[in-house]
Amino acid sequence: MYHGRTTAGRGNVWIRRAAESDAARDDDLAAGSTELYAIYVDPEALGTGVGAGLMARQLEALGPAGAGQRCLWVFADNERAIRFYERWGWAADGRRRTLTIGGAEIDEVRYRFRRPAKPGGSPIEPTIR
Repeated sequence: MYHGRTTAGRGNVWIRRAAESDAARDDDLAAGSTELYAIYVDPEALGTGVGAGLMARQLEALGPAGAGQRCLWVFADNERAIRFYERWGWAADGRRRTLTIGGAEIDEVRYRFRRPAKPGGSPIEPTIR
């Protein structure tokens, strides 16, 4: 997890909480699977490249998927996050769940990482459309 100040696009931006990952919590995934729990960027930093930097660092930190898989959960109505994840090679796998947060029911969709790391250990980059 990263807390701190960075420079991206529009000057100094505080990042409240960045990226967290650990062992996957879903029992239907292979042993050794990892889950990207969260990427949070200050709203003022959206579109500046901060999220892309965090994703690149997080994928490198997770290392090769090996026998396991990489997954994340995203709110089903969070279109901006879904587009971001899909550009980075994540794809919905059909699994859904509903959480109750503050009395409201929130639908989530599970994504799995589909794009392998580039040969030669070069950084993983998003697909730009």
